[in-house]
Amino acid sequence: MLATAKPARISAVIPCYNDGRSLSRAIIGVLAQTYRVDEIIIVDDGSVDNTPEVAATFGERVRYIYQDHHGAAAARNAGIRAASGDWVALLDAEDWWLREKIELQLQALAQQPDAVVVYTSVIGQRHDGSNEVVDATDPRRLWPALRSSNCVTGSASAALVRRDVLLAEGGFNEDLRVCEDWDCWVRLVRKYPFAAVSDPVTVLTLASCSASHDNDRMLTGARKLIDTTLLADLAPWRRSVWRRGPEPPLTSARL
Repeated sequence: MLATAKPARISAVIPCYNDGRSLSRAIIGVLAQTYRVDEIIIVDDGSVDNTPEVAATFGERVRYIYQDHHGAAAARNAGIRAASGDWVALLDAEDWWLREKIELQLQALAQQPDAVVVYTSVIGQRHDGSNEVVDATDPRRLWPALRSSNCVTGSASAALVRRDVLLAEGGFNEDLRVCEDWDCWVRLVRKYPFAAVSDPVTVLTLASCSASHDNDRMLTGARKLIDTTLLADLAPWRRSVWRRGPEPPLTSARL
């Protein structure tokens, strides 16, 4: 069982790839938290838009890191390594948090101090302005439900994660350009407890051009997880039975 020390420092890690138009909103949402976030780290994953200029407008309130384009997993890992907090709050640049998000997650941790990941319910906002609320899955049902879908919330933006555990478990798989968060949750949930916040305090932008809506790409990414992560704990004969049965809905798309 893990130590139950109260989290002392929170680091927000925001990977950004050509999302300068949304980055300001994401940063403002972090700065507005009712529980103060100790540092904000922007990892520019090779953007060619105005991402550096947007980050610069916040001055010393954010730490800006540039790297060549290697994908979201590599960008998150760079931010996690650079962070000084005990807990890492992940946020994609196109998403944002409501003011109570971190405070509610810490309240959940007070109720379950051995948890290493705390995720929230989410609000999916479509380009036409319509919204859809997706409730956080009961942590007691995550496994084996995660074999078939990314049922945490479908986005890393809702997650607060213990930094030392992320580092010890290798962070996000940089060989995956999609489904990397799903892969991470599967690896963690088999070893550590998770907790959830029922309030929808994470807002996801549901853009039709996002990677999550490229169905062929998402399905290809999901299939890569089958033997490497999703079925890794099964005996060979059980893998065979699972494969012969009705194929589950291998999904990782937002909502």
